[in-house]
Amino acid sequence: MKILINCNYYFPGNKSGGNLISVNNLIKETSSNHNYYLITRDRDLGDKEPYKGIVKNQWIEKEFYKVKYISKKKQTFLNFKNIINKNNYDLIYLNSFFDLFSIKILILNKLRLIKKIPILLCSKGELSENSLKIKSFKKKVFFLIFKNFINLYSNIYFLASTKNEYMEIVKHKFKNIKQIYVAQDIVIKKKIKYENAIKFDSKKILKLCYVSRITPKKNLLKLLYFLSEIKINYCLDIYGHIDDKNYFDKCKKIIKKINTNSKKISYLGVLNHDKVVEKLNMYHLFILLTKNENFGHIISESFNAGTPVLLSNETIWNNLQKLKIGWNININNSKEFNAVLDYLYKCTDNDYINIRKNIFKYFNDLIVDDSIKQNLKVLEKIKAN
Repeated sequence: MKILINCNYYFPGNKSGGNLISVNNLIKETSSNHNYYLITRDRDLGDKEPYKGIVKNQWIEKEFYKVKYISKKKQTFLNFKNIINKNNYDLIYLNSFFDLFSIKILILNKLRLIKKIPILLCSKGELSENSLKIKSFKKKVFFLIFKNFINLYSNIYFLASTKNEYMEIVKHKFKNIKQIYVAQDIVIKKKIKYENAIKFDSKKILKLCYVSRITPKKNLLKLLYFLSEIKINYCLDIYGHIDDKNYFDKCKKIIKKINTNSKKISYLGVLNHDKVVEKLNMYHLFILLTKNENFGHIISESFNAGTPVLLSNETIWNNLQKLKIGWNININNSKEFNAVLDYLYKCTDNDYINIRKNIFKYFNDLIVDDSIKQNLKVLEKIKAN
């Protein structure tokens, strides 16, 4: 099939979240079966200037796909209409529920200004209860207009990454949609030098890391509150794009109070996507006390690195303690957080090596699952309809 796919932000950008990885993995692993044409913005998340050295508004040939970086002036209804109508696409694959690219294409479809082409909409966790609490008034107005009055989503397909997301879509009772499919995001193993993995030294300083966008949803502030109460020696390195400056200002105030000779917290900017797994390999623990996570590619990347994870109960990655690869905690219970860090602080090097062995086994089992087949099956079903 010839597939037009959108992604809010794409390579060479590195500030956006897991959607970029989802799209990249899908294209890479299924391009032998389908031809992908990707449209995206000509700049990274939060940037005022476009990428340097990138040709805008023209199809660029890549190894597995073609991509068009669309300038601000060209992000119009007319341009999207021309992109769609001048090519014979078999499917339009929308990779976000609230992104303007998706909304404009759906409006064009509703007004019958584009060819009659099947549309597959991936909500990417944007319809979860916790996600809808962020900018809730705007989203309520959006639903009132586009879902209830205009019925923008009639005769399209939805794709959920998990069974939980499937139920979230069902709860919203979209009228006259064709089908809701479920296919797990594709995970790809990255090769790194595992001999550089961190070990416990005689000074016993826990090396912790947070890698995610800095926004209330990701709950960095809660992590900092928890860390302010513990007595062990540690350092926390924070990586991620600052989505919400006011929120990060609150974080910085706590960081300033915490930092001492035995406790150090540093913000180290944004990591390039191709360096994430290698960097995670250099920490004892990856922590993400997120309020909601649809899939969480960064979590699978931590497993790829062999680094245990400490997560909230609001992800698909559960029973971590039973699997001996990490921990799930109640984000309102600081005692659970303290217990995990206390256990890890007392670990011997051998204990830690055993945790890493469990993680590698788990990750290898994860990447040989049928997620590629699941995604291909969805595309084939739509083609058959």
